[in-house]
Order: sequence, then C-alpha cells, then structure tokens
Amino acid sequence: MHTEYTPHGYLLGKLVKQHHALDIYEAIRTHDNHPVCINRIKRDELKTMELVDMELSIRHLPFVINPYITKCFSVQRHNGSSSSYVITDRPSTETLVNLIASARSQGEHLSEAKIWYIFAQLLYALASIHDPIENQRLKNDSPPVHMDIRPSSICVTRDGNYLLSVFSPNKFLCQPSTEPVSSYDYMLLNPKPSEDGQHEPQQAIYTAPEWFLTGEYTAASDIWSLGALLYELCTFKPLFVVPSSMDKRDTAALLQSIAAERRPIPQEYTDILRCTIYYMLNINPSNRPLLSDLFEMRQVVDMLYMMNKTPPETFLSMPSPSSNPFISRMKTIERLCDTPETRMSPDVLMDIMDLATPSSFLVANYEPKSANTATCKLRNRSDNFEEAQAPDDNQLPIPTAPSNPLKLTLPEAGVQGATPPKGPTPIIKDASASSKANPYDDKTLSISELNPDKANSLILAVEVKDVEKIMQLIPTHAGRATLDGRTALMVAAEQEMIDVVRLLAPKEAKMALKAPRIFEGETALMQVARRGLISAVTALAPYEAKCVRRDGQTALMIAAQAQKKNVVDVLIHFEHGLTDEDGWTALKIASNFGYLDIVESLVSFEAGIADDTGETALMVAANKGFLDIVKSLQPAEIKMQTTEGQTALMCAVHKGHASICELLAPEEAKLKKVDGTTALMCAAYANSLECVRLLLHMEEGMQTNSLYPKGAGYTALLLAIEQRAYSAAEYILANSPLERKKSVVLSSDGSKTWIELAKELGSPEALTLIANYSSEQTV
Repeated sequence: MHTEYTPHGYLLGKLVKQHHALDIYEAIRTHDNHPVCINRIKRDELKTMELVDMELSIRHLPFVINPYITKCFSVQRHNGSSSSYVITDRPSTETLVNLIASARSQGEHLSEAKIWYIFAQLLYALASIHDPIENQRLKNDSPPVHMDIRPSSICVTRDGNYLLSVFSPNKFLCQPSTEPVSSYDYMLLNPKPSEDGQHEPQQAIYTAPEWFLTGEYTAASDIWSLGALLYELCTFKPLFVVPSSMDKRDTAALLQSIAAERRPIPQEYTDILRCTIYYMLNINPSNRPLLSDLFEMRQVVDMLYMMNKTPPETFLSMPSPSSNPFISRMKTIERLCDTPETRMSPDVLMDIMDLATPSSFLVANYEPKSANTATCKLRNRSDNFEEAQAPDDNQLPIPTAPSNPLKLTLPEAGVQGATPPKGPTPIIKDASASSKANPYDDKTLSISELNPDKANSLILAVEVKDVEKIMQLIPTHAGRATLDGRTALMVAAEQEMIDVVRLLAPKEAKMALKAPRIFEGETALMQVARRGLISAVTALAPYEAKCVRRDGQTALMIAAQAQKKNVVDVLIHFEHGLTDEDGWTALKIASNFGYLDIVESLVSFEAGIADDTGETALMVAANKGFLDIVKSLQPAEIKMQTTEGQTALMCAVHKGHASICELLAPEEAKLKKVDGTTALMCAAYANSLECVRLLLHMEEGMQTNSLYPKGAGYTALLLAIEQRAYSAAEYILANSPLERKKSVVLSSDGSKTWIELAKELGSPEALTLIANYSSEQTV
C-alpha cells in the first residue's frame, strides 16, 4: 500500500483499482475473516469543492439500510496519511460483468424473467437512494442520486441477489461512469479492423448525455444509466463505446445521436421490456419514466412480490406528470400483445411510443432470434420462475397510485386504487340497517362486489385466528376466493391452524392462485411447502398432492428448490417422478442448486429420469461442479446421453471441473456425440488443461464425422489450435504423436494439418508451436 496507515481491524489484500484520487483494495476483517473492500480517498489530491462533496457523500453511508445495496461498515479518516477510508462489504467477487461474460461465452441470452428480477432489485435499491424522506433521516446533504450505475458496481451474491454499490466516487470526482473495454471485446463489437491494425483504449459509457453537456445530474440520469445497463443485459453489448481519450463535448454529441443510431434489442424479449428500455434511454430527461412509473409496472410488481417486497410507499404517492406518457403507452403495447410470442414491428412500436417519427433507423430495431452456438448446451435454471407475460385482455388504464400494488389488472371489477366508473347511484331502502350489517354476509352479492381486493369474512376471521367466527362462517363462506385466488385454506395453512385446515380442505382443496402470474396455479400445499411448514404439509398432502402450477411445477419441486428437506421427505411419497413443463424433476432442480441433502433424499426415487432433450440431473451437477452430488448420481445415471449424444463428462470438462472429470472418465470416456465430438475435444476447445491431461491417453486420435458443422476429421488438437487454446494444444503436441498425424477433411478446402491451421492463424503463440513441434510432424 502507498501509505503506512492501515484501517484498524482490517488486513489489506491486493490493489483492485487505482485512480489519481482513489485506491480500491480487497481486504478482510481480522476478527472474523469477512471479505471487505477498502476505498482509500486521497484527500490531498482533491480540489476544494471535491473535498466538500466527498465529505457530504460518505458520512451517512454506514447508516444506509437496504437489502439490495452493499453495506458500509465504517468511514474512517486518518490525518497523518491525508486519507479517508470507506470500508464496504464484499459479499462476492462476482459482478454483472462476470454474469454477462459467462452468458455470452455460452452463447445464450439471459431469460427475460432474470432481467426483470435484476431490474426490480436495482429499482428497490434506487428507491432508497432517491427517497427524500430516507435522505432526511440519514441527514444526507449530498444530491440524492447514485451516479455510478454500471456492471462492475453491481455485486452478484451467492444466493442470487444483485446489490448496488453503496459507495459512489463519481459524486465527488468529476468523471463519468465507465467500464474499460478489452481489445478482444472491442473486436467483437467492431469486426472491421482499423487501418493500422491498432485499437486505442476504449470505454463503455453509462452516464446520461446531459452530464456531458451541462454537468447536470438528476434522478432521471440514474434512470438513463439503468436503461443502458438493461440494454447490455439483453444484448451483451454496451450501448455506447468511445475512445478513452474522447473529451466531454465529443462524447455528448455521440450520446445525443441515440435516436439516429439506436442499437437493436433481440426479438427474444417482449415489446414491454424493449419499450421500457427505450423510454429510459430517452434523450430528454423529462420524458424518461419516474421511479413511481416503473414501480407500477406489473412485471416489476410481480418480481417484488416474489422477493416478499412491495413498492415503496413514497413512490406510490408520486404520480407522473401528465406530460409523461409512459404508463398509458405501456398499457397500449400490452393490449396489442395478444400472445407471448407477439412482437410488433419497430415502426408500430415507435409510433405507439411516440418518441420519434419512424425512419430508416427503426429497421435496425428488428433483429431475428440469434442462434445458440454454445459447444456444451445446458438450460439455465438458476432462475426458476416464469418469464413475465402481458395479460390477454386489459382495456383499463393503470392507476398512478394503487392502494394495493399487488393487484394491477382487474378487468371485471375495475383496477384497485382507480376511481370506480361513474353510474347511477344505487337506492338503499334502509340505510341504517345497511350500515350496521356486515356486507360480506349479504348472499346476494358476488365476491367481486363484496371485496374485490383482499378478503371475505372467513379469510379475515382466519387471519385474526377467531375460531368461533371461523366455525360460524365455514358453512356459508368456505369455497370463496378473492380475485387473485387467495382462500381461507391458504391463510390457515400459512398460520399452521391445522384443525381449521382439516375442516376447510374438503371444500377448498385444489383451489389455486390466479395472480401474480409467476405464481399462477399455486395451491395451499405449494405455499406451505416453500415455507417448510411441515405440519400443514402433512395435513394437505392427501388433498392437494400432484397438483401443478402454471409452469408444471409441483409442491415437491418447490420444496426442493427452497431446500426444505423435511417437506421433501414427506412429499416424495406423493409426487415422485413428476416433471415440469421443461421435463425437470425435483431431483434435477436440487442438483442444479447444489443441495446435497435434498439430492440424497430424492435419488432413490427419481434418478435416471431425463427431460425431453435427454438431459439428466448428473449432467446438470457435473456442469455446475458439484462433486458430492455427482458421486450420489453416478451409479444411476452414468453413460446416459442426450439426444445429441452429450454426456455428463463432456459437461464437466467444458467447465474445467477436473475432479469430476477424473471420477467420470473411466466409464464415459470414448462416448461420442452424434457429430463425433468427444470429451477430450470439449476439454481442448475450452482450454481445460487438467481435463486434457486426464483424457488424452483415453481419447487421442478420435475425429469428428461429417455431421460436425465445421467438417469431418477434426481432432482435439485441431480444435484447440483453431480456438486459440494454446495451453491445451501445446500439451497435446508434446504428448500425442497420434494427434499430430491427423488432418481435418473439409468439404471446400480439402484437408488441413495442424501446421497449416496454425499458419493461417498467424498469432505469435501459433508460430511458436510450429517452431517447436513442426520437425516432429509425420507426413
């Protein structure tokens, strides 16, 4: 470290980032070895106003409380070193940068559900930062904005949450929010080489255009940055990449041309998501959606519901100005999406949005679904919830401030929080009697008229555990549900009122939720299975076992996903062997999450069941690197192959899991995919050197057949060289004369040896291989 002082109680690690006024270190807290980040602010490098802004922006950080913002443990100042230190939590080394890079390398788009999930968590974090009441509580005198929303400032935790960094140096350093772009990434984004073959350093821009023009930064600027981040999650490409040396004026001119140079968003994503991103990237800050607008979107509310969160009340009471057309336009687009597969043409989309007149640039917004080119294909089930979809029919506008944000679409009885439609006032013959009577007990009224939003009298009685009232109402009210499908049985089960559950089950069993859509079809059994309420599960299983949710999941699968072993041990006798709409069993779901205890309970019941592509739980566990789970599944699922011939061994070597490769290789080596691909080829392609060492003597010399897309005759060596996996290629050249003799047969170019292939690449590493091993080539 460049200073003799170390914050008390912490042990410094490596220097992660260095700036003229800021150094960031990895460190650990000495008393419990908890990983942290230490941000050292060099006070003597700051100008006077920067120093004032810095003091204002950091002193309240230890008091920020939000589940989706990283924690600040302390702020320290050391006069001797002229430095201030901000010590923040480091829950994981993974950031969105790693998530994007991993998904891009596998050739798969992120699911729309995952993008909405990330979006909802970041909105919840921003709500805390933008909330004027919260800032007043914290006595925060700095601007209530974040100013540094970019992939590396968002941490991906081990339990799948996305945390925004609490510390934002841009609030006192006059610099934009940027990410460096590597030369490799820049060549992917710009395949046309420069004239001199050199590329100057590039950076991706996440700061809104108005900052470059006027230096102004508002809450709307954070919305623009979040929109740029969502765009990158959809496309795996930064919205704007500029030379690092470009000044503010030129950068502002480039960013202002957004309407003329809009990048496309893949057609895999719904019009709602694409339009939301386009609105957030509006060049005019006043036309961007407010946080209150975004919190009213059904997709966001559904995700918050799944996270057991509701939109912050502060933003639900802040309606959009009448000049902001965001919500009404979004509802128009939702109504036009009759099916989940519908994707409107860009011209129609932009006409509805009314952001700009349709022109030639709109054609660029239409991008066909990209082909999956991953070598080792596994479905991503880290997000086991349904993609948000537009409702089938909704002709009503969303209110600006719903009283219950969990109910957004009520086409029959109106939208909660909206003013009821005006009509003739009903004549009440006996007003005094009407006011005294309980309206829920009027048998002439439907449940929608009684209470369209929350509950009937029986549900209310169960909520307060009024047993006498429950017994009185069961004969007349059992079987009634709210508009979202909630029943008294569900409430009683959640409160573990087992005697009441047994009374209600014959009348309300198998009744299911209707909203939110991600939980559509859930029964009382599924809800208590997720929470691990074993007594309620035992009581309900005889009535509701084998019911399925809208996505085909059962209570057993939900319990396995939530790692509720006691529930799994009960339900396995009722629901073993069932699969969801993708062919996944509870065993496969548990294997995907790495829950060894759940796998051990399920393996004797569900091992050997493959999905519609032939994929097994063993393949999923091998892909994720869960060695203990692989050992449990190996006896039952070894040598099983997908319809394309893929094995668990191939999944393991593709990710470089050498210990799993060593375990599976004796039985699965020499198995081929239908195109002739072997595990050794997968290891060489991925440059998994340890796996190559284990497999070379078992599979050397094996070649692809004519079904392989690149041609017949490819060996592990040829694939390694072509993929620039030079470590694997050098090991094969040094240890396998047989591999050196093989040549690939191409339909157009004839045959090629490894030397010819290396010469075509022309890289220094390839030429070194030729120099070292070409003399040993046998013709």
